[in-house]
Amino acid sequence: MPFARFIAWTAGLVIAGLVAPAAAQNTHLVTSTAPTGPGSLPAAIAAMQANGQTQILRFQLPPGSTITLTSSLPDLVGSSVEIIGTDTPGLVIDGAGLHRIIRYPDGQSLLLRDVTLRNGRNAPFGGCLSSSASMTQVFDSAFIGCRTDGTPGSGSSGGAVRAGNALRLTRTRFEGNVAGDGGIVDLSLGGGAVSFTGSSLLIEQSSFIGNYTLRTERPVGGCFDGVGGALSATVATGGSLLVRDSRFVGNAHRCGSPTGPFSGQGSAISLFGPAANPTPLFSIESTFFGGNRTGNAAIFVRSVRLSVTNSMFHDNVARTAGAILVSRSIAPPNETIGELSLVNTTFWQNGSETSGADLALVSGASAVRLLRNVLFGPTASGSNCSPTTFQADAGAANFVAGNDCVAFLPGGETITLEFAANNGFGLQPPSDRDSLVPILDLAPGSVAIDNGVNPGCPARDARNLVRPVDGDGNGSAVCDVGAIEWRLPLLVNGFEP
Repeated sequence: MPFARFIAWTAGLVIAGLVAPAAAQNTHLVTSTAPTGPGSLPAAIAAMQANGQTQILRFQLPPGSTITLTSSLPDLVGSSVEIIGTDTPGLVIDGAGLHRIIRYPDGQSLLLRDVTLRNGRNAPFGGCLSSSASMTQVFDSAFIGCRTDGTPGSGSSGGAVRAGNALRLTRTRFEGNVAGDGGIVDLSLGGGAVSFTGSSLLIEQSSFIGNYTLRTERPVGGCFDGVGGALSATVATGGSLLVRDSRFVGNAHRCGSPTGPFSGQGSAISLFGPAANPTPLFSIESTFFGGNRTGNAAIFVRSVRLSVTNSMFHDNVARTAGAILVSRSIAPPNETIGELSLVNTTFWQNGSETSGADLALVSGASAVRLLRNVLFGPTASGSNCSPTTFQADAGAANFVAGNDCVAFLPGGETITLEFAANNGFGLQPPSDRDSLVPILDLAPGSVAIDNGVNPGCPARDARNLVRPVDGDGNGSAVCDVGAIEWRLPLLVNGFEP
């Protein structure tokens, strides 16, 4: 058969569907750690196609490989993108402290799995990852030493990650990430590790350790506030956020230098809702906050319904409100108040230079909806709560060391029980024993054991162990006060569901 006739015949079969056309290349392999050239990461990204199909990056490299960039990577292309490092355990992509790593400016979904992104740097946001996808998901990954620097028109946010719309972070570690202002005084600044703007955020089994924002000191001294030493989030009307089984440790806002004075608000988390109802719901479950430092609170929320269950706050220190501060929108005329619910949560050795080491409720700007089985241990400095007396819509069985956190119901019934100011309730130093996160356990014989109330008691405690159990041996299972349901060590080690 003449060649021309063969070509025409083959084309006819393709049109007829009897022979498939060549498939689009949607999986792109990285086979070299070189910063450029065949098989490199930049070459694989450059080969992506905007063909409506999911574009997949996979790595075929020796375990523990590091790819060190000599320039910022090209933007990701495709309606959906997956970056999978599973085939190369211990894979690291390093920006050398100079280069942006991953940017996905437009698309439906981005998935990152089993990759460490390290030392990325960008201005004004997302030093290691910037995504505008409708859904961004990160699993079993780490962000270490990433940084943003400010620009006058855009501020600086998300030292490691900047994402919008919907974001999921699962089993992911953020350590030593920084959002800096690039030397621009009073620049808008937030999210030392993560900056999020959208309607849906899920963080689970993740760690935020030693992340911070860094301000340039004003000529007259002091620093303008930054927000969210670890996480800054702005959430749409009716949005929802959930943080569970996670830890926020040693995050901060710094003024002048990485070792300068503490400033800002929300050393761990700053969360801002809209000046319109319904306000977003932010739920925190079985999460530990420890050693965070700022001007105002480890958790700073404005115009948000904050619900905290089975969580622990230890050694969080600020000028005001060491642990939690709840406020309202500052955009009249549609001002929306902040709301707070606390259930089986423990506070211990938090500090404030003024008042409200554990809890600060801005007058006329916040409402306590529920306060049940909460343990307010001794503070490092300052009163437990500000104001020291406040109303809650519902609740019962809350213990406080001292008399500076008195809650009462609308009818006047007090729902806090006061103990001596030095009563430590048998609280033990933070420990990772048998738990995904550090816990504040109780000593045998603590008055908090079996002295809570069962209605509304969570089915599991901060270690995901069944509650209530009979902790005092009297034959009745009663919920403990605080985040941990005390039991004999034998039971903790596997002899119960």
